[in-house]
Amino acid sequence: MDILNEMCQDEKERMTEIEPCVLGSWKKAVVTSDGVWHTRGHFSKNGSFVIKNYLTGGLLWCGHKCMRGIYNVIEEELYEGTAKSMEGVLADQCYQQVKAEGCKVNTVWDDGDSTSRNAVSLHHPTAKVYKCGGHTGREAAKKEEFSEDMKRKYREKFPSTETGKCKCSRHKSGCGCLSDSFIKGACINHFIILWQSETTEEYASRIQNLSTYHCRDVHKWEGGACD
Repeated sequence: MDILNEMCQDEKERMTEIEPCVLGSWKKAVVTSDGVWHTRGHFSKNGSFVIKNYLTGGLLWCGHKCMRGIYNVIEEELYEGTAKSMEGVLADQCYQQVKAEGCKVNTVWDDGDSTSRNAVSLHHPTAKVYKCGGHTGREAAKKEEFSEDMKRKYREKFPSTETGKCKCSRHKSGCGCLSDSFIKGACINHFIILWQSETTEEYASRIQNLSTYHCRDVHKWEGGACD
């Protein structure tokens, strides 16, 4: 834990050195968080929760719960709740600690877990919460048409959402659907853009070029080109 605490402290100090008005600073933090288990799934007897700086990948806060074991790996008493509830409890504790230390969360990226989002809403009600692209893409890839919520939200601006359907019995190159290969490629391109962009304006421009041209295999256009 001493090593983890030192890593967290180094990243916190780095954020406090940034001007408070700048996105990613201590007063405008952009974070991502998730729960992890010693063995995959909600039935593990050991669970952890981490909050990281989304812009740098640096570790900021973490918590751990253990339900049983012969070794005293944590100072706290053994967790008496269910393994399924562990993530929500740890999320609440971690985001409460964020608030207690004076950090103001501006944006959160997560996997859509409701218990984690409840913790964010409770301790950081003004924070904007978004589901990460990977989870959004995997969910979209399983759908053959837009959900009723998406139709209701975008039917005026994009009328084709009402009738648009996937007609592929099997995805193939150039079909235009959100296939696994498309999602993988989009994730790779997004992370490249994220690391290359030095300003939010540059990031927005690169994302627009990716979605408008590059994903359609267009790499040169009037007024610009892929860089």
